[in-house]
Formats: sequence, C-alpha cells, structure tokens
Amino acid sequence: MMAVFARCFLVVVIPVAAYERLGSAGEVSVIYLIASCLAFCTSLFMPRLLARYGQDLAVHFGLLSAVLMAVFLFLPWKWTLVPAVVAHVLMSALFEGAAGFAAMRAVPRTLRGHYESQRVMYGGVGFVVAPFLASVMMHNNMGSLAVLTASGCGLVAWLIMRISVGSLGNRQSTRPIPGADRTRSSNSSNVLKRFIASHGMRTAWLLAVGRAVWWNMLYTYSPLLAIASAVDLVWSGALISATSCLLLVVPLWAVVLRRNGPRRFMFAAYGACGLLTIFAGIAGHVSFFIAAAFLMIASIAMSAIDSVGNGLFLRALRQRQATEMVPIFYTFRDVAQISSAAVYALLLIVFEVTDVFTFTGIITLGFSLLCLGLPRRAL
Repeated sequence: MMAVFARCFLVVVIPVAAYERLGSAGEVSVIYLIASCLAFCTSLFMPRLLARYGQDLAVHFGLLSAVLMAVFLFLPWKWTLVPAVVAHVLMSALFEGAAGFAAMRAVPRTLRGHYESQRVMYGGVGFVVAPFLASVMMHNNMGSLAVLTASGCGLVAWLIMRISVGSLGNRQSTRPIPGADRTRSSNSSNVLKRFIASHGMRTAWLLAVGRAVWWNMLYTYSPLLAIASAVDLVWSGALISATSCLLLVVPLWAVVLRRNGPRRFMFAAYGACGLLTIFAGIAGHVSFFIAAAFLMIASIAMSAIDSVGNGLFLRALRQRQATEMVPIFYTFRDVAQISSAAVYALLLIVFEVTDVFTFTGIITLGFSLLCLGLPRRAL
C-alpha cells in the first residue's frame, strides 16, 4: 500500500510541474514519451538481473528510484523532468514487481484471482487519499512537501518489503524462484517468444495496457484539463480521488464476474468505459464538471476491469516461469505510457486537451473487442 502512496502522491504533481515549466500540454506529452522510452529500455534488463540476484534487487532499486525521483524534481531545470519521470515509473514497476514475486510464493495458483481483487482494493486507499492531498498541498504552494512525502512513502514501502522478505525466508528471496532456468532466462529473445506464444499471458498483457492507458490519461490530463478550463487544481485532485474510491469495492465485482465469466464481464466493462469516456471528452468542451461527471461514471466500469486486475496473467503463470515472465508482463505500464504519450503529443499539435479523452474512449472501445478472445471461465 505504501508503494501505491509513493506513486500516487506525484500523479498530480508531475504533470502540473511539467506544464508550469514548459507551458504546453503537447510538450508535457513529449516529456512523458522520452521518459517512458528510457524507463522501458531500462526494464528490459530486469529479467536477467532478477534471475541472477532475486527480488531483493527490485526492492533496493525501488528505494533508489524513490530518492532520485525527489532529487530531480527539486532541481529547477526543464531537462530534469525526464529523469524524474523515469525514476517515478521505475519505482512503481520495481515495487510492484517485487510484490508479484512474493505473491508467487505465498498465494496458491487457484487463489490468485481472489488475491488480485484484494490487492487492488487495499491499493485503492492510496489512489483515493494521495492525489487529493497532493492537490491540496500544491494549492497551498507546498508542492515540495508532496515530493518529500512521496519519497518517504517509498522508504516505508522498502522497509515493509524487507520485513516481508525476511518472513518468507531470506534465502528464498535472494535466489531465483525454484524451477527457473537460468540458461533460458539469460536469453531475453527466447523468453519474449515464449511469452508471446502464450495466449493467456499475451491477452492479459494487452488488456493491462488498455487499463493503464485509461488511468494514465486520467492522472496526467485531468489536471491539465482543469488548468485549461480555469478550474482550481483541487477539483482535479478531487476527481482523481473520487474515481479511485471505487477501487475500494472491487471485491464486490467478483460475484458478477463468477456469474458471467471474464469474457462477457470484461467486454461489457471496457465497452461502457469507452463510451462514457468519449462523452466526457465531448462534454469537456462545455464544462470541466460535466466531463468530470462522465469520468466518474466511466470509473465504475474501470473499477470492474480492475477487479480482474492482473489475475488473468497470474492464472496463466506457473511458478517456475515467474522470474522470466513477471518483469516482461510489467512492461505493460511502460508500453502504455510510451504509446499514449506519443499519440497524445501528436494529437495535441492540432487538437485540444479535451480531445485526448475522446480519443482514449475510442481506444478503450477497441480493447473491448479484444475481450471476446478470453475464455468463458479464466479465473
């Protein structure tokens, strides 16, 4: 949960700080594009390092990323925004990856779908509280305090994970997961081919990209929409926190999921979210608050998608594959950030910020079609 707090304290701070320094939503997208490409290139080396050193490496580098993130945000130059965003992305991915490895050992394969809904629910507390607190801090000219708080949460997350690793057994945590093949792990191209060849992992990854694209849009561009609409930034933080409130009830969606199966459930959720996001983009030309209302309703559908979370991937994953496949799966966050930032940068050359929401809604509708390839009973 503390790793989520560390991540979410800056989902409002970073785009607003970038906009204040650069003065253009398009240039903010370019910053995210460059930073995400660098973060993605860095993450490509993770499978080999984790296969050799284990999850301790991810935990330590997560803490290092949290510290560097704060250092670069405090520096006044425009170019320091790029390494700050890189550190922010890597911190989130490393802590989440370490938690994923721990889940491989502690949670039986048949219970991973239930574990995932619980993980999203507890993480939802951070998504609810942190963005609103950060927006209030920035409203009162205390953005530096938000940055320090985020790094402090990263330190607490590191301490908790170190204690958790000790409870699982220090030896296990510092070695590769039993059954992992070091020879095959060292060949990244072979690992990637096996990942792509797995229909379950491939589909889970693509759907995770779609989910991450929507949340990236909300976190990055709702503050910019508030600025463009001459609305107090606190309202943007309130919107992000309010939409994230629904993550607290994701276990309730489990009943609907079991009754309908993941195929119909995910198809309906992605479709509804896409349509409502399109309406939000159209309404944004008229009023920030009307757009915010549509985004709130869309977030109900997104909470249904988050109730499945990474469960599709965890269900398809075998324990001996974790060292190889988990780092590849978590590249969905980088790919979502890279692809959306590149498209939005081009889009904003001609269109306005509100059109980002319309375009994302169309993309989300496209992901609903991908859900038709899911099995009727996957979880």
